[in-house]
Amino acid sequence: MITRDLLDRFRAGHCTPDEVATLRAYFDQPDTPTLDDLLAQDWQYADATTPLPNGASGRLWQRLYVSVQGSDEVPVRPLNSRRWVGWRWAVAASVAGLLMVGGWLVWQRKTLPEPMTDGANNSMSDGWRIKTNETNAPLNLTLSDGSTVRLLPGSRVRYPVRFASALRTVQLSGEAFFAVQPDKAHPFVVQTRSVLVRVLGTSFTVRDFASQPTAEVAVKTGRVSVSPTTGKTDRTGAPERQPGLVLAPNERATLTVANGQVVKALVVAPEVVNPKAVVNRFVFADTPVADVFGELERAYGVTIQHDRQMLVNCTITARLSEQPLFTKLDMICASIGAAYRIDGTTVVIKSNGCE
Repeated sequence: MITRDLLDRFRAGHCTPDEVATLRAYFDQPDTPTLDDLLAQDWQYADATTPLPNGASGRLWQRLYVSVQGSDEVPVRPLNSRRWVGWRWAVAASVAGLLMVGGWLVWQRKTLPEPMTDGANNSMSDGWRIKTNETNAPLNLTLSDGSTVRLLPGSRVRYPVRFASALRTVQLSGEAFFAVQPDKAHPFVVQTRSVLVRVLGTSFTVRDFASQPTAEVAVKTGRVSVSPTTGKTDRTGAPERQPGLVLAPNERATLTVANGQVVKALVVAPEVVNPKAVVNRFVFADTPVADVFGELERAYGVTIQHDRQMLVNCTITARLSEQPLFTKLDMICASIGAAYRIDGTTVVIKSNGCE
């Protein structure tokens, strides 16, 4: 049965493989009235009043179908289907389409390998403690400096019982979220098989499983430096550092283990990093689209490249309080006949303007 809870969990990337299979089977049906009704409610909640340009509804349905099925084969829908009744239905499909694309990617990225078998669940050696999460739920740890670690299933972390050197170094195999206590005199270092992450005080996620060809670092707050590991140490015994990338909030770095190449991009689901920049909870009434892009830039700390002069006649009326950033962009672009792409850490808007 398709419910709002199931769709919400899919959008958040929390569906099980069986639930994804249920969604796939549902989309094989000729009609999807339950989803139509739920999506219409979502769009009506946004109070959007700008109609879609001609032909947009078909493209949006294709995106929705492909995201759930994981296939490029898109069925032809009859034009007299309920799906094409009005622009509200089509924009609703747009909203869910992008959300589900994001949810599908997050679900794939969060699929974990088999739990590690090397190392005890909780052991100590030479003043270092080793924690291995052999459960099916995250494990929360607090280090001696007050920093916290959220260790995901199948992951292991090794850290000093008490930090006593110039660097606060921990070693990770798998995935963990770190919230680091500020201490300029003692940088915090996370070392994995392939990356070295150095910070002063911030929160970020590191993912590096031995069974996977890439490693990833994603920043929530503050800034971190990411570089490939060399396996060597300097004169003080600290891990040797190579020049690396500096990541800001909502940015991530993906390192290919085989060649050490590091690529910077936006995280899958950017979060608001500057709440003071949100003027009216992202509620817009006949607001120039260029101004909306400006507010999103300031709130999320991302660059949205657009031609302000080209958008001078484009406005939008909608309530976008609850939608993720990329869903907001999808709705805005769909309503004015524009498109966007992600180029590294920059959102690039392409538009021919509005009459």
